[in-house]
Amino acid sequence: MTPWGIRLKFMLRVWMVLLLGATVIFLFHGNALIGILNDLAPVRSLSLVLLPLPVEKFWLALALSLMVTLVFLCYWGQKDIQKNHQAVVPFLISKFASTFFYFVFFAAVLPTFAYFVGMIADGLMFLATYFVYRAFLKEMKEQS
Repeated sequence: MTPWGIRLKFMLRVWMVLLLGATVIFLFHGNALIGILNDLAPVRSLSLVLLPLPVEKFWLALALSLMVTLVFLCYWGQKDIQKNHQAVVPFLISKFASTFFYFVFFAAVLPTFAYFVGMIADGLMFLATYFVYRAFLKEMKEQS
């Protein structure tokens, strides 16, 4: 396996574990997580507002579905990175989209610390994965 293949495989394993853990937290402690983010929010210093706690579970079902799909993509990709590396593409699309929408919601809907944290977390996942994946593809192209 190539050096960038090893890095990409490791990264997908890390994302898989983190996303699985986040899925469990979202399912059982989602409101507590929002409460913690609200407590940590530097509200006065940055003119941020607190994110209201959700009272329904309609959107949670969709979020959990996405999280399970991302965990599967990471699992599938890392299982045989040479053969399944295309699984990274939908992962990247998802992380780009969530980063974009966190930004839009923060900028145009409600400037909350939770949206800011989501934008930074998913943005960093997108950027790190994108650059490792790009290096992996370049390495594969050079080998052929």
